[in-house]
Amino acid sequence: EFIMPINKITIDGITRIDLSTTGIESSADIPIGKYGYLRTGERVLGTGSSTTNPLSGKIASFNGDSICHAPDANGGYVTQIGANNNMTVQNVGMSGGTIANVSGHHCISGSVSDMRSDADYVLFEGGVNDCDLSVPLGTISEGYTATLDDSTFAGAFETMLKSAIARFPTAKIGYIFIHKCYSGF
Repeated sequence: EFIMPINKITIDGITRIDLSTTGIESSADIPIGKYGYLRTGERVLGTGSSTTNPLSGKIASFNGDSICHAPDANGGYVTQIGANNNMTVQNVGMSGGTIANVSGHHCISGSVSDMRSDADYVLFEGGVNDCDLSVPLGTISEGYTATLDDSTFAGAFETMLKSAIARFPTAKIGYIFIHKCYSGF
């Protein structure tokens, strides 16, 4: 096992790892911490790297289910991402949300228009409730102009992405896959 002394620096309440005295040129694949990874909120500053966070001052809009909404976790990962990166964040996620259009549930794919139009980053999360409610998987469409069935997961997922691309032509768009939550998922 290779062990190297590493200096931690705290600037503006953010802990960073200073590699400038180690001779390491890059932050890639650096084994740090108990599990071999940096902890949340830590960033690596390698030799020649910028100390400016490229996310600082950016706007991110999130949409998803309770994992995104996180009402019992002070806003969960959305709040942490915003706080750790000096970002403005919007969270339109709601507990019980589904990708597909399911009566009585927040429809993630149908609420893209509720997200900030000036967002630099647009992130979606969902699918657990679709699985729990036995929403049909559906099929991926043939071509970009096909009619989509938003009562299926695949059709609604495609609808969500098409709506996001149209609404946010310059934003970075992503989808957060969650881990397996329970045996039925």
